[in-house]
Amino acid sequence: MEEAPIAWLQSTVLAAGAVGCLAHGLIGSRGTLGWSLSAMGLFALALDERFMGHERLKEWIWLEIFDGDVRRLWIWGDLPILIDGSIALAAAVWIVRQTRSRAAAVFLAIAAGLGAVAVVMDLATTSLSVQMWEELIELAAESCFLAATLVSLPTPTGQ
Repeated sequence: MEEAPIAWLQSTVLAAGAVGCLAHGLIGSRGTLGWSLSAMGLFALALDERFMGHERLKEWIWLEIFDGDVRRLWIWGDLPILIDGSIALAAAVWIVRQTRSRAAAVFLAIAAGLGAVAVVMDLATTSLSVQMWEELIELAAESCFLAATLVSLPTPTGQ
């Protein structure tokens, strides 16, 4: 389990984003399945962040498939984080189309940019100080994603 306070905060922000997506699905009349899938994905990412899921998967790939040979591991160990980033980008585009909110689009564009920087930093180095900054940038991206879900919440029908 990740013991760092920032990991707890990141998992909490991700879970709050999932609740925001659920609220969109319950309140809005469009894209209920998409909002539900987005919520499930964010809850999965929150658990991954809290319990170091992608780190453990990378280690398993390294040890079980590549017998601990770092040279052979190459990009395959980082594939899960690249897939997560690609899914998050697709979700952000879908959310912009669903909400048609300019504020949500701005927050999601910032989140995508910050997320891309964090992924590059994660892949480029194992330096502890760089990893600290990478985690802070991830938190900022996740916070922007949460803000996008909140600023674009529709008002309940009949209100």
